[in-house]
Amino acid sequence: MLSRACTKTLLKSTLKTQPIAAKILTKPFTAQALRTFSAAPVRLNKDSETSKLVEILKEEIQVELEEPEVTTIPEKLAEYDGFSIVKNDINSVNLHLIKDKGDEEIHVFIDVDELINGPDVLDQGVEGEEAVAEGEEFEPMEDLSPAKIQFAVIDKNKNTALSFGINPDFTTGDFTVQNILPFSDTSLLLSEKADDFLKKDLSYAGPQFSNLDENLQHALLQYLHSRGLNVEFVEYIQDLATHLENQKYINWLDSLQKFFK
Repeated sequence: MLSRACTKTLLKSTLKTQPIAAKILTKPFTAQALRTFSAAPVRLNKDSETSKLVEILKEEIQVELEEPEVTTIPEKLAEYDGFSIVKNDINSVNLHLIKDKGDEEIHVFIDVDELINGPDVLDQGVEGEEAVAEGEEFEPMEDLSPAKIQFAVIDKNKNTALSFGINPDFTTGDFTVQNILPFSDTSLLLSEKADDFLKKDLSYAGPQFSNLDENLQHALLQYLHSRGLNVEFVEYIQDLATHLENQKYINWLDSLQKFFK
């Protein structure tokens, strides 16, 4: 993945245009005989440009394939603490993990692209350090960004569920709770229909977590810890999502290459 920065630089350099010198016409205008034009299409330098694109894409794919186990899922990532992958389409950004705990089922839904390539969750570390160094008070802003992970617990006996919208902090391994959405029927939680996605988006998911009573906040965080959401799990999610996003990136490059061939 480190090669992507190099690729961007290479693409920029190949796309630079050279200045074109203007020519001044010095000959006087004279009438010329009417010219006839061929109906044959003008052949542009398309083959040369597409060949160049194919070669660049091929090189980028080869660089990415040099990483170990890049085309497979390493055993250490295939399963963690009872969590296993149940859905991971190479052409989709969605990743679905599940853990069966007898009367409970835990489902984790992740947008891999948003988690790895999306805007970082508010990182105010540098700003805070500068404020403290200058003797100023620094009050961190609350993270109001959309949740990047849905951590849902299903009660099989009641057929109900709670889905916690989570934003991980890969620097500390910590996480913030963005919202909590209850489901009276688990079929809506697990549905992938467009209408059901809209229903979930429009459902009331409670106030901002930090606005809840502190005792309630603490109890809910303890509940999440007891269901396996901890520093180690956040680290596992980071490693897994990074690995899978790279696979999707290589597949995307290959699709571009096939188009230009």
